[in-house]
Amino acid sequence: MVSFWPFKSDDSSAASFEKVLSQLSTKINNLSAQNDSFRTKQRRYKVLWTLYSTFAYILVAAILTLVTGYQRWSVPEYTAMAGSPVLVFGVRTALDAYYNYRLSHNQTSLNELVKQREAAISKLKSATKYDSTQQLLDKQRKKA
Repeated sequence: MVSFWPFKSDDSSAASFEKVLSQLSTKINNLSAQNDSFRTKQRRYKVLWTLYSTFAYILVAAILTLVTGYQRWSVPEYTAMAGSPVLVFGVRTALDAYYNYRLSHNQTSLNELVKQREAAISKLKSATKYDSTQQLLDKQRKKA
């Protein structure tokens, strides 16, 4: 529910921290899964593009050479033979750049969420006085 009270209360109950940490964990898991999906798509599309376009290039080269003969080639045939490898490499590089951009953007968001989670954990530790309790427990263990 939306609070209209102008002074935000510092809710330090365990339930509120659990809710925040749960939400952050869900977001982190979703972004990690999305990163994995991007990496998989990047590899798949890169390999498929390279395989199919190379096969098409070899097929066109064979047809042009064996059927028409290289003696009767004109500008379009020479352009197709010389420009196709450049096109294959260019599209492959563009696919790689696109997915690298998406991955870097997602990784930035993921790093921000991890920082938020660490801040929430440190707030939880300070609210529950975890560090001082841990020090007392360590002192007790040393005495015993």
